[in-house]
Amino acid sequence: MEGGDLCFPAINGSCHKQKRSPSFTLLASVLLSFLSVLTAVLNLLLIISISHFRQLHTPTNLLLLSLAVADFCVGLLLLFQIPLLDGCWYLGDVMCVFYYILVVVTTCASIGTMVLISVDRYVAICYPLHYPAKITPKRAGVGVLLCWSCSLLYDILMMKDNLKQPGRFSSCSGDCVVHLSPASHVVDQVVSFFVPIAVIAVLYGRVFVVAVSHGRALRSQVAAGPRKNRAMVRKSEMKAAGTLGVVVFVFILSLSFKHSASAADPSSALTMEGGDLCFPAINGSCPKQKRSPSFTLLASVLLSFLSVLTAVLNLLLIISISHFRQLHTPTNLLLLSLAVADFCVGLLLLFQIPLLDGCWYLGDVMCVFYYILVVVTTCASIGTMVLISVDRYVAICYPLHYPAKITPKRAGVGVVLCWSCSLLYDILMMKDNLKQPGRFSSCSGDCVVHLSPASHVVDQVVSFFVPIAVIAVLYGRVFVVAVSQGRALRSQVAAGPRKNRAMVRKSEMKAAGTLGVVVFVFILCLFPSYSASLTGQETLIDAVSAAFMFFLAFFNSCLNPIIYAFFYPWFRKSIKLIMTLGVLKADSRDANLM
Repeated sequence: MEGGDLCFPAINGSCHKQKRSPSFTLLASVLLSFLSVLTAVLNLLLIISISHFRQLHTPTNLLLLSLAVADFCVGLLLLFQIPLLDGCWYLGDVMCVFYYILVVVTTCASIGTMVLISVDRYVAICYPLHYPAKITPKRAGVGVLLCWSCSLLYDILMMKDNLKQPGRFSSCSGDCVVHLSPASHVVDQVVSFFVPIAVIAVLYGRVFVVAVSHGRALRSQVAAGPRKNRAMVRKSEMKAAGTLGVVVFVFILSLSFKHSASAADPSSALTMEGGDLCFPAINGSCPKQKRSPSFTLLASVLLSFLSVLTAVLNLLLIISISHFRQLHTPTNLLLLSLAVADFCVGLLLLFQIPLLDGCWYLGDVMCVFYYILVVVTTCASIGTMVLISVDRYVAICYPLHYPAKITPKRAGVGVVLCWSCSLLYDILMMKDNLKQPGRFSSCSGDCVVHLSPASHVVDQVVSFFVPIAVIAVLYGRVFVVAVSQGRALRSQVAAGPRKNRAMVRKSEMKAAGTLGVVVFVFILCLFPSYSASLTGQETLIDAVSAAFMFFLAFFNSCLNPIIYAFFYPWFRKSIKLIMTLGVLKADSRDANLM
């Protein structure tokens, strides 16, 4: 190897340079330099403007000043990417760690500032009379200072292992590697991205609703002279909210790709030489599955979107049924149990993102517990579907006895027993894996759970085929009774004394039809997973199984609340109250949703 192919030819153990064409290096260097200078200059102009002119010393502009400082730092840090075009870091291990700290601090400060901007616009639009008292320049400055301080402290805590011994994870001289443990990586993704984005989405959702209502009110009062000035002020505030909303949206869109790609490969900061292994520093590590970057990015974005959408939709249903007293019916309590299971599925879906490269980074114990959670939520969902079928069977076939037989208390007891039995059953089935986690793994980074052939057959029968048979029998009976009652109602359409009773029975049958769609879609989505699992004695949790065996099961959890929103008007009304923060009112629990 010639010395020119090494980062440091005079040092033994030097890293190799990445071979690139001179034209590419020149073009990339010019582009990065131009982008760096342009970013720094434009943000510097904004910094000088807000800092110098007293008229611009408003709370909103102070937040923009914080964002401009972060963007200015990003512009300067972009210059360090130019020497990295050949894959070499020339400034030493200490500067490598500090470089990454600066990058993460500016990113976290930017996200924190976006949250503060969302809070500022939320108060300005939703509580305009209180805005001057609540949001002052002093409070905005304190918020910015806390944002930067917390970002720095958080990053130092996350990078403490790298600060103690810089270069500890580098494989050769000229390598710039920082390392986070798998647990720290998951915490970092949640704390520094998903939680702030959720807060921003909720606040701007409320701002959007209020802005639309204000727009309608202003158009209807355009000729009102005394309200003209007030309308102009509110219009300027809404225009500012719209402008900053565009800034927030573009920021989230740009950053989501970075976090999705990062979530897809928690070990991406490891050296390139070991990049084909899950854990390059461990002997006996599993090899990674080779996938194109475009596939990994697309799959990561899709899984992240599906996870967030599933969790948010089911959380709306959980809040609706839990908060409003009018929805505390036996049937809705069963829907609440199903929504909790689907919400857990949405959160567990995030763990599928790192599995895209076929590696499990959280250890053998977490592998077993992850699989237990997946199976418990699935069994609880199937058990809840059986309870829903029983509920509809009694409501349609024995309507006069339904209020006495199916009470909210009994439905709650049934839900508790369903979840308890699911957990106990899964622990018994997984006892061999719990005694010695990783016992059936062939290499480090593999996540394998094993069931004996007998246990596998019992699991298929008990957790799927028997419940499905019960559901089929009950809904078959419901269908027969519903058809006969439909004929009877059509023949008695002119009977006045039975009108109210007919309406009640019609609503019950409509509920049965809606829940029948839910049950049918559930079985349809879950059947391929159980059919596929019959072909083997053990389940490998990797990208292939996640994509082909569990995707439909995961997607079903997202479909359920969409079905409710389509068929149930009360769910649509409750969503509107939640999004407009109407649930915070004192008497909101007694709101009429029917």
